[in-house]
Amino acid sequence: MIQTGHLDDLFGVFDLPCQQFESLISALCDESTAAMEHGRIEDLICRMGNELLRRLIQAHLDLRALREPRRKQLTAPDGTHLADCRENCERTLATIFGDVKVRRKGYGAPGIESKFPLDAELNLAPDKYSHGLRYRAVEQIARHSFDEAVADVKKTTGGKIPKRQMQEIAVAAARDFETFYSGRKTEGAEQTSDILVMSTDGKGIVMRKEDLRAATRKAAEQAKQETGARLQPWNRGRRLDF
Repeated sequence: MIQTGHLDDLFGVFDLPCQQFESLISALCDESTAAMEHGRIEDLICRMGNELLRRLIQAHLDLRALREPRRKQLTAPDGTHLADCRENCERTLATIFGDVKVRRKGYGAPGIESKFPLDAELNLAPDKYSHGLRYRAVEQIARHSFDEAVADVKKTTGGKIPKRQMQEIAVAAARDFETFYSGRKTEGAEQTSDILVMSTDGKGIVMRKEDLRAATRKAAEQAKQETGARLQPWNRGRRLDF
């Protein structure tokens, strides 16, 4: 339920998302769209829908900026009173829907680094990448190379992260590894059953040659095969699958 006192803020801030939604509905109702195959309709909704979502998060951030109160008792870590307040200090936030602007109040004093309380409320990272975009990046880094992760994020989201910044995000994410495990304490030794141990190596196993490269296969065919103590004659040529 929307409170009456907030209606004036909502009507203005959410104009652009409403316009985008109306444009999407209009496009889907257009006669030209009626002749499209479903794949092209998917592309249309994905493209226009992503822009709708970007405008929604932008509208919410604009609303947060309008409602941010003026703080009077804000101090720096050394106790200095931050009396200077600047309105509409702007920074870019790269999200999975695309770039948006975060506008907020900044508080400072001569020789003191400015503070932005709304940044803390929103839990923004020091760089410009949102948590959603960072999570997508780390997920792809764990599966692929950095170049592939960069390409995947660009292809599947409305944002993009250059390779160097992708590497920095991976390093930052890995810093929590030791802290995570240091906080996991056990209350004693876990009771388990007997240990099953299996050890294997590939020494003495005759390999199949069908899938070798031409030069390697030719060398293998010309080489004299010798039977060692670990491989009995009846095992020659047998394929061992592990």
